Amino acid sequence: MTPEEWRRLPTIAKNRLRAEKHKRRAAEREEQIQRLSEESTKARPPEGSPIPNWRYLSGGPFFSRSLHPVDLSNLFRGAHCFLVLSGPSLKTMDLSGLRRRGIMTGGVNNSPAIVRPTIWTYVDPAFKFHDGIWRDPGVLKFVPVQHIHGCPLKQKVNGTIDWLWRDGKQGKHVYPADMPSVFGYRRNASMEVSRFLSEETITYGRDKKYGARIGKPRLISVFACVLKLLYALGIRDVYLLGADFTMSPERPYAFEQSKSVGGAVGCNRVFKQLDALCQELLPTFEEAGYRVWNCTPGSGLTAFPALDYTSALTLASGNVPQELDTANWYLS
Repeated sequence: MTPEEWRRLPTIAKNRLRAEKHKRRAAEREEQIQRLSEESTKARPPEGSPIPNWRYLSGGPFFSRSLHPVDLSNLFRGAHCFLVLSGPSLKTMDLSGLRRRGIMTGGVNNSPAIVRPTIWTYVDPAFKFHDGIWRDPGVLKFVPVQHIHGCPLKQKVNGTIDWLWRDGKQGKHVYPADMPSVFGYRRNASMEVSRFLSEETITYGRDKKYGARIGKPRLISVFACVLKLLYALGIRDVYLLGADFTMSPERPYAFEQSKSVGGAVGCNRVFKQLDALCQELLPTFEEAGYRVWNCTPGSGLTAFPALDYTSALTLASGNVPQELDTANWYLS
């Protein structure tokens, strides 16, 4: 299609073609991930005992880099967590308070470009996220188990993004298992509100196949994933930042990243679906004592109650002293 033919198309037709392009690219990425996963399983023998095939893991949801079960269910018991998403409203806020003692932060995707998180996760291919996150030992990273040894990473050098090679040698990919502070989690794409918090695995939505089976649209999102992840780690109080839940192609994220018009339209559609989902989840959260507040100014997410950011900082830091009076502690 020539540029002139494209200009003459009505907006509906353009959006349809953009959606088809994004769907095609997503399918190509999934195919690439599957191929790399199969190749790496054969090519990378484990150190010591054989690494189990991730397809046959049970229990969990958490696993070490060697894919052996670990119990992290109470790792952050009693902690409050600021969940930092990617909305551009982050750029309008004073986030220095997140460096207080007692404050824990969670991040998703490339949001660590704005706030360095305590814990971090994602659902897309691992190579879509900055290697500065992967290399940082101070960020506890939660990775889909199939990615630990099966999805290589990339880096940006002199403005060019390319595969991250082991010892600089092409053909020897770097995987999440090669990075510090990594845990795996089992996930599912068959989300049901009734078992969202209780099931062993971490749900990240409904894939197309499961959605068709139950008569609901496809809905895949890191937001659903991280809400369950925080609960599974023992956190019961969550404060949302950067949950704009509305996107424009001119300023889609708080960090540098472009977005097409069609991509923004698709994201806004997902935001509405997620808001409806959270409305459904709210009674389950309340029954479980899982409290989520929205501290994002002007947010399009209406399901969770709003809370002033300053008040949230006070609640989250709790009784943790900001200045440590160390006199006489060794003598007590």
